[in-house]
Amino acid sequence: LLILVSSYVGNAARRKEIRFTWGTDFLPSLRWRTVFLIGANDNQEEMRLMAAEDRLYGDLITSEYREGFFNMSYKVAMGFEWAMRYCSFDFMLKSDDDVFVNPYAMLQYLAKSAPRSNLYMGNLMINSPVLRSGRYAVSEQELSKTYFEPYCSGGGILMSSDVVRKFMEFYDVQAPLKIDDAYLG
Repeated sequence: LLILVSSYVGNAARRKEIRFTWGTDFLPSLRWRTVFLIGANDNQEEMRLMAAEDRLYGDLITSEYREGFFNMSYKVAMGFEWAMRYCSFDFMLKSDDDVFVNPYAMLQYLAKSAPRSNLYMGNLMINSPVLRSGRYAVSEQELSKTYFEPYCSGGGILMSSDVVRKFMEFYDVQAPLKIDDAYLG
């Protein structure tokens, strides 16, 4: 199980909490790896601290994309590309640094009940309207539909490796949406 956690460069305390709680596998029989997806930032001190953190833990995957709410789709796509290029995994969990994950229960479920392929699961959102104003606004040019395609909300999306591969193919032809959860739908 590979766990990709979206994190902001300045959220070092959250990453540390994850590393010392659910983010590290302490049992040899249950194996997972947790890495953090980080974007670029103009704050040189935060970037310096992040570089030191990465030297210490070696679990930060950094992107040239600027940190920002509407660049999350780029960060996720970068994480998927990194995972497909450098990791061997059967399943991936895409999560955020403000979410608690129980990898033990997840691995037990995957071992006993989960299909080995075509797995895409999480909190399913159906008939979610495309908002045209406010923080989550999506322009007509970006998406002309009234409703998003069904998608799982981003607190935790569990996928088999073949689904991640399909997303990578999709990313090559579909421009990112501002709303990263819907982009993963």
